[in-house]
Amino acid sequence: MRGQSDTRIIRQNEPAPAQLWGGDRHANCALHTVAMVRLRSDPRTRAYAARRTTEGLSSSVIKRCIKRYIARELYPLIVATQTG
Repeated sequence: MRGQSDTRIIRQNEPAPAQLWGGDRHANCALHTVAMVRLRSDPRTRAYAARRTTEGLSSSVIKRCIKRYIARELYPLIVATQTG
């Protein structure tokens, strides 16, 4: 093993496996549900997804972006309710 190089390919546009980050399965499930409901019913989210699709992004990447946006939006509210 000593002296051997790592043969894994690093892809720039692909996220690392979720196992590396850990996380809360229930929170991830809730986040996924919120994102899917927004994609179906929220006009702003639908417009965002349509715009990003025309830019050439895949649906999985678009969903990941939407989930990140929702998480950034909700995290301060969750922390405020836990501390106050």
